[in-house]
Amino acid sequence: MSDNNVVWRGELFKKLLFEGLDERMDELAEAIADTAKSLAPVDTGALRESIEWIKEGDERFIGAGVPYAAYVEYGTSTTQARPFLRPAVLAAIQAARAIFSKEIM
Repeated sequence: MSDNNVVWRGELFKKLLFEGLDERMDELAEAIADTAKSLAPVDTGALRESIEWIKEGDERFIGAGVPYAAYVEYGTSTTQARPFLRPAVLAAIQAARAIFSKEIM
């Protein structure tokens, strides 16, 4: 091979990408839950305190456990939406870039 060739090291890339993936996914779920808690409107604090994430197999689920969480997130015909989960997920895009680049950089 000459010095001008580009070499693809696919196995190394896969190792860097998937090594520690489970832990990085946990970090990302935690970041989303923390952001959602910081964005949740507070009256009694029950909504904020009910926000949590769980892991089932390879999936992470983030949500709020109070029955009125969807009404706060999306609003109703009489109350304005005060989203906290959707903005947390959008903010997680930046967190994901940082978390997933740890092993590669």
